[in-house]
Amino acid sequence: MTNQSDQPTTSMPTASAHQTSGQPGGQPIAQTSPTTAPIVYPNATAGGSTNSSVSGPAGDLAPGSAPIGQPQPHKKTSKLTIFAIIVDVVFLLSTFIGVNSWSTLVILAVLPLLLSGFSLYTTRKNSKMQGRVLAWVAVGIAVVGLIVGSVNVVRIGAKSAANDAAFKEHEGGLQGV
Repeated sequence: MTNQSDQPTTSMPTASAHQTSGQPGGQPIAQTSPTTAPIVYPNATAGGSTNSSVSGPAGDLAPGSAPIGQPQPHKKTSKLTIFAIIVDVVFLLSTFIGVNSWSTLVILAVLPLLLSGFSLYTTRKNSKMQGRVLAWVAVGIAVVGLIVGSVNVVRIGAKSAANDAAFKEHEGGLQGV
């Protein structure tokens, strides 16, 4: 790594414009501006262009990645991932309200699970979209919705079985009277 202060500078003779050169004509020496070496920035290539095949001090650089100090290209957040989170939250709320059967739970879970899966695919590592964490959040919300819905279906089924057993017991007691 080089700094501007580390750059060698060439010392130029300081001659004033009215000083003579010692030639018979007594012509003045033209004053020249001091020259300095160009500033070299770390991780920069000649011409200022970025090249992903530039190797650093460690040897080689991962293909497609910018060198340290270079800005990463901006990726857009996946709209599908945002939509999947919204649909998953609606699905989760609907499972809290009450799902009475397994078929209803499966029908309601198809769209959130498909959207979550596609959002994971669209935000994979070599994709043009960002939002992989949001895609995993969408998957997590869908799984929590499935768990809550399943618990509700089992709870409602057990409650229905207990009510049927209590009704039959109560009905059997009334027939003997």
